[in-house]
Order: sequence, then structure tokens, then C-alpha cells
Amino acid sequence: MNSLVNESVEHIKFGKGVIISEGNFCVDIVFENVVDKKSFLFPDSFEKFMKLKNETLQKECFELAVKKKEAIENEIQEKRRELDRVEQERVELEKKSKLESSKRKRTKVIKKTVQP
Repeated sequence: MNSLVNESVEHIKFGKGVIISEGNFCVDIVFENVVDKKSFLFPDSFEKFMKLKNETLQKECFELAVKKKEAIENEIQEKRRELDRVEQERVELEKKSKLESSKRKRTKVIKKTVQP
């Protein structure tokens, strides 16, 4: 993707502005009627409440935002699967431990009743 610096944007609340800098996860924008620069998450803000004047760049930013959201959702699902797996292992170990404990108790009872 090309640099977004000096690209015109329109924000639903702040109005028209220009991107003055960009980083890995944010863009800084100066708006016409706002004194201070504002920082926004990149590319998330271009999916929701801000639009680039350059439609090609807007489309690219929107697609990046969607891909980022999908990647985060996939990561969340993977972590849920891992938690489920760990919980299942914990339950199985607990069942096994209870079963072994029960066997030990029965063995003690049998030994007591069998002893002279």
C-alpha cells in the first residue's frame, strides 16, 4: 500500500482533514476545525467512521481492516479451542484421579475385611 501521508480524509465527527503521519497501527490527522492533531487506529478507523478521499486507498484500507478483524477472530477461536482442550484434559485427569482414589478405598476395605 502506498503512503497515506498527505491524503485527504473525512471523519464523521471531525469533518475534513489530512493525514500528517502514519505508523504501524495508527495515523495522525489534522482536521480543519480542530486545534490538535488526532490519532486513530489503522486500518480500523477506515472501516467504521473515516473515509479517504482516494477511493482506491479507501478500498485497500477497508480490506486491511476486514482482514485484521478476521485474523483476530481466528486467533480468538484458536485460543477458545485450546482452552476447551485443556479443560477437557483437566476433567479427564480429575475423573482418573477419582477412580484411582475409589479403587484405593475399596482395596483398603477389602483388606480390612479379609484380615484375621
